[in-house]
Amino acid sequence: MPAPQIDLNKKPQARSNTWGKLLLVVGLSAIILLGGGIILWQVTIRQPANHVTQDEASSSNSQGKNTACGPRLPMDSILQEIANQLQINLDQVKQQVRAGKKLRDLAAGKNISLARLHAIEIQAFEDGNNQWQRQGCLSPQDYKDNQQRYSVLTPLQLDDEVTDTLTH
Repeated sequence: MPAPQIDLNKKPQARSNTWGKLLLVVGLSAIILLGGGIILWQVTIRQPANHVTQDEASSSNSQGKNTACGPRLPMDSILQEIANQLQINLDQVKQQVRAGKKLRDLAAGKNISLARLHAIEIQAFEDGNNQWQRQGCLSPQDYKDNQQRYSVLTPLQLDDEVTDTLTH
């Protein structure tokens, strides 16, 4: 008897593990994307808010640019200019504001209307903004934003803001 012949075409094929490999690749990709998303989320929540006050803007813009830029500049010169226009010593203005008076009350005592006080405050802020820009403390966009911000405030809003600044 001849030896039985083996039909190689009927030999069982090795199962391809394509689905397992595909599942592994998809799972690893999901883990990488999820981990990257979590890292990105953590980085973005630690960034400072976009809205900052004028004092904060000056100190952040001044870092590395100009040592003459400080957190109170030009606020001190702005407040001094307003006090000069009211013909009142700045320390007296601060003292009266801390005692509860509004800047508009002090102006009324000097026969200065709210509209005139508003013009004085706007001019003082424009001068301060110009001073900051000359010193290199403001970017062109910050300068523009400051100019627009103070010009759109109503007389009462701007006076309340200046009065609040004087209490600090």
